[in-house]
Amino acid sequence: MQQKRKTLINSQFLSKRRYLVYEFILIYVVGLVWYVMSLFGIFDFIICPTKLIWKIPCPGCGITRACVLLTHGHLAQAIETNPNILIIAPVMAILPILIAKSLLSLKYDLIYFYNFFNQLFSKRYIFTLFMISELLIWAYLIQQKR
Repeated sequence: MQQKRKTLINSQFLSKRRYLVYEFILIYVVGLVWYVMSLFGIFDFIICPTKLIWKIPCPGCGITRACVLLTHGHLAQAIETNPNILIIAPVMAILPILIAKSLLSLKYDLIYFYNFFNQLFSKRYIFTLFMISELLIWAYLIQQKR
């Protein structure tokens, strides 16, 4: 009975892990499609509720433009457009590798990556520093009126 229960718990845990991997894949694919469409100028419209309602940018405003600028090799302009590119670019480069490893093996490196950052941001001082940096980026973007 104990072995059967343990097997059930392990299979439920693996199912949740697989579900999380699929969520990451969906988010990554949607972001990649959005980026490619922006790269080729297929659309150029605002979907940010903060910018539409209050006419001020949110901390994420301009990240697509920054990605496009980075793709063209304009690092300084990308950072000027949105400093969050320094966080987004490495994640976007590492994420497909982690997704592929998680799909091809049962090691779930993507889950370890997720858990690492989850534990990191559960520390109050790390979370506080991150929020202060985001508020500073937000103030910078508002000042730039992007």
